[in-house]
Amino acid sequence: MSCKNCQDSFYNCPSVTTTDCVVYMGPEIPCLEICPNMKLTTVQVSIAEKLCELVGETNVSSIVLPSCLVTAWGTRDKTILEFILFLLEESCNLQSQIDTLNTDLSTFEPMVTVDYKCCADSPCVTIGTVTVSEAIQNVLNCLCELKSDLGFALYPVPAGKTLSGMVQEQATTITNLQTSLALQSAQIGVLIRQINCLKSLTPGGGSCV
Repeated sequence: MSCKNCQDSFYNCPSVTTTDCVVYMGPEIPCLEICPNMKLTTVQVSIAEKLCELVGETNVSSIVLPSCLVTAWGTRDKTILEFILFLLEESCNLQSQIDTLNTDLSTFEPMVTVDYKCCADSPCVTIGTVTVSEAIQNVLNCLCELKSDLGFALYPVPAGKTLSGMVQEQATTITNLQTSLALQSAQIGVLIRQINCLKSLTPGGGSCV
């Protein structure tokens, strides 16, 4: 903007004093770099320069909005105040969406179809598509049923032993019994042969020894 010549507007004034001849007697204003005893012209220039800087720093008319915000912005004027209000509103909207998402996740129950293998025939298991919570409960029900069938509840594992160790002990005992049974079977075979021999003997006909 250019300034027009306004000198003729002072023709009716009895006297004209320029701002160069007026002294500023107010307090010091550091943010505007104004000090007492400055010429009023210097004070005015300092204020004007700061205003121009502020206008330049707060000019948002040339800002290009991201495509994701164009619709939300609508027909607002591109002023710094509108931008601040817009950012605050969008922050509140995003927070509301996050809160809603957190609530949805806390109650989210996806549907699943599980192959329960040997547990599929259990009356405690619900077959088909169920929620994750129901599927987990089905597995727990099956484990409890198997535990009951194996007698874990009636015959708990003694302290200091493990189930695998106890199974190994039983296997060793069975092997020993099988060995003993084989020896006894051999001895019984010998006795049977001797009995049969004795039955076939005639008086004075020999010996079965």
